[in-house]
Amino acid sequence: MKRILAMAVAGGALLAASAAAHAGVSVGINIGAPAVVVAEPAPVYRPAPAVYVPAPAPVAYAPAPVAYAPARPVVVAPVPVRYRPDYRADYHPGYHPGYHRAEYREARREWREREWAHRHDGHRDYRGPGRHWD
Repeated sequence: MKRILAMAVAGGALLAASAAAHAGVSVGINIGAPAVVVAEPAPVYRPAPAVYVPAPAPVAYAPAPVAYAPARPVVVAPVPVRYRPDYRADYHPGYHPGYHRAEYREARREWREREWAHRHDGHRDYRGPGRHWD
């Protein structure tokens, strides 16, 4: 019974302390007597007003030296013509855009021979037969 009563007294003391803290009164635990808060921080932060300083005077530079080189003749050279590279040939080794329909069968046969040799280690990459996606 004493334990229950002691817990009730401690709970009441905590409840009173929290109520005092919410009321703006600081509770001195060492002394045991409440003390009134004298000063509190401002509820809203207001920055200091901006102080504008006049801009400094512009710096006076020395005038540019007056020394002119003789006029050089202007040579206009033609711009070299550069054609856009065919990027499809990089990804497809057997691709050539100039094929005619009549040349398709021959080119296809050569491509199949190269592919067969490549898949059966004809290029000596030692990967063996089978499909290789890289």
